[in-house]
Amino acid sequence: MSLNDRVKELVDAELEGTDYFIVEVTGSEKNHKICVLLDGLNGISIDTCAKVSRSVSRIIDEDSFEADAFVLEISSPGADRPLLDPRQYNKHVGRELVVALKDERKLSGILKEVSSNAITLAATNVKRNKKNNVSKRNISEGIAEVVEDTILPFDGILESTVTLSFK
Repeated sequence: MSLNDRVKELVDAELEGTDYFIVEVTGSEKNHKICVLLDGLNGISIDTCAKVSRSVSRIIDEDSFEADAFVLEISSPGADRPLLDPRQYNKHVGRELVVALKDERKLSGILKEVSSNAITLAATNVKRNKKNNVSKRNISEGIAEVVEDTILPFDGILESTVTLSFK
């Protein structure tokens, strides 16, 4: 079992029975650092991340880990990090997302709904003329954008990022 897998297993055990979950585990023995990103259905606090980190670190110290010394970093994903787990979407309903699809398209719009296998995005598409160009006239007249509900299955999404607004 790899070090990443062992750390993931320990963190999963620590999170059992809570609404928290692992989003991503990165790093390796080679770079002597393992980063674990945690989230929850309603977010996760720094205190919770610290508690999990202390508990897992204690177990690692007590166990006979056959690994070189490494740094264990447990934190929440930052606001600028992509949404990687379907469970992360629910808390962002009503916010604007940029969604990169596996077919190389990108859509932006308001996240309207989340189901077990897809999201519904009020996607903004640009109306194009016959030459596939956006005309300045359309933009100035306010008809360049068309909003339509688009259902995007999770298996077709490469990554989604919440658009931060400072209004």
